[in-house]
Amino acid sequence: MGLNASQPAPTTAIAHLLGHRRPIIYGAGSAGRHLLKLFDALGVEVAGCVDAHAERIGALGATPVHPPERLGRIANPQAHALIVAINAEHVFDAVSAQLAAQYPAFGTPLRARDVAASLAEARCQRRLDGGGALDLGDCMGCRPDIGACPAFRRGAERAGTPAPRPVGAGAGINDFAYFITNRCTLNCTHCVEALPHYEQHYNDSVDDVLAAVAKLVAASGFVHRL
Repeated sequence: MGLNASQPAPTTAIAHLLGHRRPIIYGAGSAGRHLLKLFDALGVEVAGCVDAHAERIGALGATPVHPPERLGRIANPQAHALIVAINAEHVFDAVSAQLAAQYPAFGTPLRARDVAASLAEARCQRRLDGGGALDLGDCMGCRPDIGACPAFRRGAERAGTPAPRPVGAGAGINDFAYFITNRCTLNCTHCVEALPHYEQHYNDSVDDVLAAVAKLVAASGFVHRL
């Protein structure tokens, strides 16, 4: 497989980021492998990977890894999107600046972290569209700003009943409010909107916490799948 362009699959997230350009991943470490796995999940074949240790690495699965100087021999760089897959922020900045100076025809290199977030969302939206469910525990390890992911919010809402039953005891919800505020990081809409402002519950026992959980579950009719 050479570094030749072909149109990627028509996924909204990919189209927004890449247009009709074919991705080249710079960096065959953990970030590069993760990005390649996401492209594979969406059925997008990358042109190849580039890494300074290409001779030692050889390939990532079926995707070849080329030395960096291979970028200078591509006849149509405008048809490719160069994605820098390096985790360390300062190294990413330095490598991106160097690549932009050496190979300006590629344009500004893309950050793998941003591309991966969009691809992961597209993958999960596709799963939800097909009637599947998300593992919300895995979602929380996917990105630091998980609450900003539309697929996560959609999956969290699906994890509960579409229409929670009316709250029968306001005091029960009051007792539970501190748990959502201090212990739970999901901040799902159907929790946050149901809970009034909490007061002093910092010293409650484990039994009190579990009793409050039971009250909210009974009142709202859902349990998070975590």
